[in-house]
Amino acid sequence: MDHFFQSLNVLLPLLYGAVFGIYAWYFLQGARSTGLTASRLLLVTIIVHIIFLVSQGIHYRIFPIATVFSSMTMFTLDLAIIYYVIEKKTGENRTGIFFLGIIFSFQLLSSMFISFGGPTNSLLHNPMFGIHTTFTILGIAALAIADRKSTRLNSSHIPLSRMPSSA
Repeated sequence: MDHFFQSLNVLLPLLYGAVFGIYAWYFLQGARSTGLTASRLLLVTIIVHIIFLVSQGIHYRIFPIATVFSSMTMFTLDLAIIYYVIEKKTGENRTGIFFLGIIFSFQLLSSMFISFGGPTNSLLHNPMFGIHTTFTILGIAALAIADRKSTRLNSSHIPLSRMPSSA
């Protein structure tokens, strides 16, 4: 089973890197088919990431946040899910390059230093703690994306001609 986890641990940053590259290509070229490909590959990557975390939880019988780097991979998944939902709701996927760059960086860092095994804290065996932590991390990720999107939208919609003059 450890070989399975190691394989997915290597596969995840490769998938997120590929998604980031496709979103970058879409941002630069603007072909609609490229945007659809990026969005579909992001969904596949999210599903693989969920399989990775759920199988870890089942195998070790813990919520997989025992270390900083396993928490980081959970945060990465939450960011990816929230971005995907926002992209589908708004229909705007040109911002994917910005978010997937952050997501790819977090997952790469997590995959480089993550360790697999049982926890030292018995709290990680409690399913209610896992549910609570999942929603907490999901909320933090949602706030981070909302802040990033609102900052981008607020700064890009003010025409320079309507800016107050300093004189």
